[in-house]
Amino acid sequence: MVNRQEPDSSHEKLKDLLQQVPGVKEHLESFPVKMGKKIMKRRINLGLTQEDIVQLVSEQAGSQGQRPITQATISKIETGHSGIKGETYDKVLRALGYDPLSDGPFDDKEIASIK
Repeated sequence: MVNRQEPDSSHEKLKDLLQQVPGVKEHLESFPVKMGKKIMKRRINLGLTQEDIVQLVSEQAGSQGQRPITQATISKIETGHSGIKGETYDKVLRALGYDPLSDGPFDDKEIASIK
C-alpha cells in the first residue's frame, strides 16, 4: 500500500524547503512577483481569462495608437517575470479597471495574503 500525503501538506513542505534556498525569499518578495500575484488575483476575481485581458488591452491600444500585448506576456506578468516594462503593466492594469496613478490598489497586506 502506498502512503500518500495530503496534497496541502506536501505543498506546504515544499514551500518551506524553497524558503531555505538562497535568493528564493527575495525573489518571492520582489516587485514583479507581487505585481503578478495582484494582477492574477484581480483577473480571476473578475472572471476573466488571460485571453480576455489581451482582448481588452487590444481594444484600448487600438483607440490610443499603442501596440497590443499577447497571452504569453500576460502569463509572464502573472508568473513574476522580471523583464516586463512599466507601460505593459499600465496597459494591463487599465484593462483590469485600475488607474495605476490614482487607484493605489497595491496594499502590502493584501499582496501578502495572496498565496
